[in-house]
Amino acid sequence: MSMEEVIGWYVRGELRGFTLTKREDHWLMTLKITKKGQPMVCFVSGQNLAQTIHFAALDVARGTAKWREDRYKSTVSNGS
Repeated sequence: MSMEEVIGWYVRGELRGFTLTKREDHWLMTLKITKKGQPMVCFVSGQNLAQTIHFAALDVARGTAKWREDRYKSTVSNGS
């Protein structure tokens, strides 16, 4: 199942994108979704890239991802 499908199924949101950032001692993934018209983000970290992606999928599927309002994207354009 793709990350788009996982988010659609378990979160009832639409994946807008994600970023992966290498830190000194870990990786950080920022998942960006839209849920009910509201931009949301979730942060996941791991010791390496594979673990970070794995943890992100598990957190979303288990419902343990901590979604919060995306303060850098406060509105979603509807294309008009």
